Amino acid sequence: MKKTVFLLAAILVGFCSSYADDRPIAFTKLPAAAQAFVHKYFPASANQAFQNPIVTKEIEWFDEDPYTVMFLTGDKVTFTSKGAWKEFDGRTVPVPEEIIPANIKAWVAQSYPGAQIIKIDKDSRDIEIKLSNMIEAKFDLKGNIMEIDIDD
Repeated sequence: MKKTVFLLAAILVGFCSSYADDRPIAFTKLPAAAQAFVHKYFPASANQAFQNPIVTKEIEWFDEDPYTVMFLTGDKVTFTSKGAWKEFDGRTVPVPEEIIPANIKAWVAQSYPGAQIIKIDKDSRDIEIKLSNMIEAKFDLKGNIMEIDIDD
């Protein structure tokens, strides 16, 4: 009986993981909002490494964040199925000021003057950021601090 349950669980895991896959797609297949975001914050004229990003689409049953755009610099943006940004991971480019909620910008400026936000990740419950000084913080959607940590 235990072997049968184990075997069924293994088959189920294998079946589900076969549907979770990143497939390369053309940049032009991104939703228009995602294309505009990339052109605005990663202009090819600013850095040659921004000219030919790697674009993938997550193939999964209930994935809300199916698109990832990654540049040769390591900078990466994840978008929802409708083209709204979900995560911005800037290796060479800080997170654009325009996409950071005002409360969070104010908290960073007051608590860690001179630090830049290099990563931001938002979901339906919270917003997480990482600063250039390796401080990580989590906020509720209203911009109130919930957690703070140091990235080791």
